[in-house]
Parts: sequence; structure tokens; C-alpha cells
Amino acid sequence: MTRINENRIFACYNISVSLQFHGPLQVEAMQKAVQVLIERHEMLRTTIISLEDQCILPSLKLPDHHSLTIS
Repeated sequence: MTRINENRIFACYNISVSLQFHGPLQVEAMQKAVQVLIERHEMLRTTIISLEDQCILPSLKLPDHHSLTIS
């Protein structure tokens, strides 16, 4: 884990990704693909918070629907 600022926010295996597509995008197919990834991989549904210098994995109820912003 890496402490990224003095507010004790931690970056735990974060990877930022930017994709560029050429040609028409089938928005519904893209949304479905992202939803399948989220359902398949628990780490994509995981939230880690910092509390008193410890990383905590809180138990959260996540919504069944995730919106995807395409710009």
C-alpha cells in the first residue's frame, strides 16, 4: 500500500485506464460488457477505507445497476 497524501488516503493496486475507440460504439453492448466484468470480478466491487492507520474493507450493499458515462 502506498500513502498518497497526508489525509491518509491509500492507493491499493489502483490502475487508471483510458480507452479510445474508432468507429461507432454500441453503447448497450459496452454497458453490458462492463456490467459482466463487475459481476465476475469481486475486486471491481471492493471499497477500501482508511481508519486510524488501518485499511478496512467495509461491508457494503452495492446497487444492481451501474451507470457508464461515455464521452
